[in-house]
Amino acid sequence: MSLAQQLAERERELAQLQAQLPKHSLPPNIQARLDELEEAIAALQAQLAAEKENSA
Repeated sequence: MSLAQQLAERERELAQLQAQLPKHSLPPNIQARLDELEEAIAALQAQLAAEKENSA
């Protein structure tokens, strides 16, 4: 799976999770998963930017 595909998948998963969030009091496991997804998305975006920079 390419980095772009991985990024798209993580973004979809994050959007789905955010759509299911309760208005108040996030359970710790959901907050942890949100944090993991946001970190993974940031890392993939950085990798894609580095690849674009190296190929330019």
